[in-house]
Amino acid sequence: MFVLPKLGIQPDKELNIVQVGSVPSRFAALVNGSVMGALLIPPETVKAKELGYRVLSNFADIDIAYQQNGVYTTRNLINRKSDMMRRFATAYSEGNHYIHTNPNGTQKIMRKYLQGDEKAIEEAYTEVVIKATPKIPYPSKPGIQTLLNFIAKTTPEAAIAKPDDFIEARFVKELEDSGFYVRLYREK
Repeated sequence: MFVLPKLGIQPDKELNIVQVGSVPSRFAALVNGSVMGALLIPPETVKAKELGYRVLSNFADIDIAYQQNGVYTTRNLINRKSDMMRRFATAYSEGNHYIHTNPNGTQKIMRKYLQGDEKAIEEAYTEVVIKATPKIPYPSKPGIQTLLNFIAKTTPEAAIAKPDDFIEARFVKELEDSGFYVRLYREK
């Protein structure tokens, strides 16, 4: 719904969008002919190409702000357990560092959980880690605004909501201000 207008397609007028389910379910629906197109991610993208399907668009290559990944909790927990949240932000950032600086190790882990050959795992790494995972895990305010604009079509409260209403970036900011990320990415 966000991307199709950027491609000159009016989703509500030019096609029917069917909720199918998970990525493997969407891939199965495509293969069995239940749908004519599907939103896929690696490793299913590689499988689809091997079966002769063509990529109509790679959303990662389209200029659209979108909050791809995130960690969610309540303000209550943040306020009650701020030290724990600070430690979590540190560990999460160290995990991000690992996936960005250890492609072989990351792809080995991905192979364990994703079903795909080397080509599919490499594509998954490129699309999910390299293109979609920031090294410093700040939320995307424009990306959250994109989501709020979409939700506002059916939920009036979203029209007056602001991205900052949903963001608590102080722990990442503290790490950045302390030089943590500079030190982390300098080490090898």
